[in-house]
Amino acid sequence: MRCVDVVVVGDGIAGCAAAIALAQSGVSVGLVRQADSHGVDIPETLAPIAMPLLKQLGLDVELVDQTFPRIRSRLSRWGRGPMQRNDMLPRPAAALLLGKQKLHALLRCKLGQLDCEAFDVEQIAAVEQLDGGTALHLRMPNASREQEIAGRMVIDATGRAAAVAHRLGFRRRMYDSLVSFWIAGAAGDSLWQTTVTATVHDGWIFYVGTDTGQGALGFFTAGSHVGRKPTAASIVERVRGIAEIAEAITSCSDWAGSSVATRNAATTMLEQPCGPGWIACGDALQTIDPIASSGILTALKQGILAAEATRATLIGDATPLSAYVHAARREFREVMSYRKRYYGLQS
Repeated sequence: MRCVDVVVVGDGIAGCAAAIALAQSGVSVGLVRQADSHGVDIPETLAPIAMPLLKQLGLDVELVDQTFPRIRSRLSRWGRGPMQRNDMLPRPAAALLLGKQKLHALLRCKLGQLDCEAFDVEQIAAVEQLDGGTALHLRMPNASREQEIAGRMVIDATGRAAAVAHRLGFRRRMYDSLVSFWIAGAAGDSLWQTTVTATVHDGWIFYVGTDTGQGALGFFTAGSHVGRKPTAASIVERVRGIAEIAEAITSCSDWAGSSVATRNAATTMLEQPCGPGWIACGDALQTIDPIASSGILTALKQGILAAEATRATLIGDATPLSAYVHAARREFREVMSYRKRYYGLQS
């Protein structure tokens, strides 16, 4: 059995942030990641207040700024009101337009420079709590025997699956059934580096215009109301009443023929954020309504804070862990309150 101080399970944004922060502090880290786990890159935004977090993790923030364009403008029409426009000036106050996979690649590159052993696995077969630690039984690709790794602490950063917490018997509380359907295509320059949020009769639309002449369009709706997966053509039809987006889509036929990527967008919270020998962070802990545009920021912040709480726990100080749990629950309540007020504007 391989033994380390901390096992980080999951190498998404939160998992990489936690592993980097721990490895930088001299803690021995084992990173368990699922092989071939990355799919279609859905565009997201990252608030500029995340830049100090990236710098804390050792990333070159100038390189980050050069890699990702800034949002030039945000348009929003919620309910029956007029379209609101917010031009993002001055530039340092504007959000970055990701390429989530590019940001992930930068984090993995940084992690590769540190002393952190990675394990590519097919599945976590079992989680076993031991005296003084937690052991994971791993099913490896092209191997007949399971491999075991144990840590004095385990950080669950496995996203919505919450694989460690789930195998320890904990479940998620579901607050809605929100789901999103994404299409992409060529776009005009009227919404270059611009986001548009607008309601439609059965949900809401999020459009992102990139700096490369392309656009991405997400249709968000309650999964409980979806009889079958919408076609690209039906999504295009929904935005014909949103003049700004309709103008930007230069070839409706191309968009109507786009493949449709489905994403679970439900708001959820793990019923218990930590326990003896483990702690959850990022989407494993909670998933936040995308209307808040704070998923990646939360993942970075919680990854770092989970690492700090874990490191303190290793030396017998439980105060940071308690503070982490209280802060996570408080921030989730604040997001839920914001969401309730925001959706209340829809009519």
